Amino acid sequence: MTSAVYPWSDPQGTVGGIIISADDISQRKQFERELQDAKRAAEAASAAKSTFLANMSHEIRTPLNGILGMTDLVLDTELTSDQRENLSLVRYSADSLLAIINDILDFSKIEAGKMESGIDSFPASSRAMQQNPENLRDPGEAGRGCSFPLTRQPSFRMHSSENRAASGRCF
Repeated sequence: MTSAVYPWSDPQGTVGGIIISADDISQRKQFERELQDAKRAAEAASAAKSTFLANMSHEIRTPLNGILGMTDLVLDTELTSDQRENLSLVRYSADSLLAIINDILDFSKIEAGKMESGIDSFPASSRAMQQNPENLRDPGEAGRGCSFPLTRQPSFRMHSSENRAASGRCF
């Protein structure tokens, strides 16, 4: 409950009495408490989701890395062309799945404020992107020995000279 006291005056300015005003704010206070409770619940749910994503991506990534390693070992042996083709498909599928898992983990890290998105590091203008297409690449690719040369078409659209979908990502 809030209240206020105001004097009232006649037209000559003489105080004729007081006005007492009271306002019931219990509904507003209840709404503010409910809003705070909802905010805390949403923050807790977001933290739980981020923790879950980080844990699940780690738990999935560990056996997936085992699959990738064993596939590479078998690919280094003598195989028939059908076996090599099938194992190459396994390798490509595992690489694709690992890329998705890494993206999910990166997203949860960005959301939790533990990682920068890197969006601000992109060139500011389309002209800068056309003149320096290497700025569009993932900066981590160089350290992993990846090579994705870009060529400029007459229309100035950038195209990868290697099809990333066909060749997989480098990790």
